[in-house]
Amino acid sequence: MAHRIRGRPDLCRCERRRHRGDRPWRRRHDLARSGRVSGPPRRDIRRGHPPQRLAGAHPVSTQILWFATRGSGIVSLILFSAVACLGLLAVARAQSAAWPRFLTVEFHRSLALVSVVFLVLHIVTAVLDPFTSLGLSAAIVPLASSYRPVAVGLGVISVDLVLAVIATSLLRERIGQRAWRAVHWLAYGAWPLAIAHTITAGSDSFALWMLAVSAGCVLAVGCCVVWRLTAGETNRSRLQHVTGGTADPVALDSAWR
Repeated sequence: MAHRIRGRPDLCRCERRRHRGDRPWRRRHDLARSGRVSGPPRRDIRRGHPPQRLAGAHPVSTQILWFATRGSGIVSLILFSAVACLGLLAVARAQSAAWPRFLTVEFHRSLALVSVVFLVLHIVTAVLDPFTSLGLSAAIVPLASSYRPVAVGLGVISVDLVLAVIATSLLRERIGQRAWRAVHWLAYGAWPLAIAHTITAGSDSFALWMLAVSAGCVLAVGCCVVWRLTAGETNRSRLQHVTGGTADPVALDSAWR
């Protein structure tokens, strides 16, 4: 206690002599005041950014859509890579005693149908995802998306080429072998566009596991292309030798496939 005021009854506890004439202290709040109730999520109005929702009313469903979009896209890439490999092997007439060529052709067609299912799922979930806000037009028209327009545009062009190949395959008997074969060459352009779309559009494209998936697809298709250019030309020369080099190119290509 201070000098000469020890034991004096006119001071409260924890006070000093200078506090004797003061009024009682006003009680302060121990906790901060409660904040105002949060309102609905507002739109992003920053300069240079497309209008997007900063927070969703249903974050769980949005996250499910994101996982569905990424998962179906990865599965579609793997399946289309397998379809491309089987198509190249079928053209190169790769076969063995345990695996005849017609199994490769049928497996190629069946796997193509399955890959289309996952491709449709990938497009639908991407359109429904409120984060990207693609819209139906952006899923059909290239470079019409406000979310990563170049990356999404590569995927849209790839999808358009695949749809053209599917449509001509269904109408193969009506449009003729020559027209079908000319359009079917678009598949060789759709696949690298799909690879570029995967690398540029995905948020985890440079993750180790995603790089392994992309590298595996590129390696598999690359090996089949080499096989097609080597063994395929050898088999084509054999067919021309059998026909004496006088066969019609369209008929020869039909027999080739």
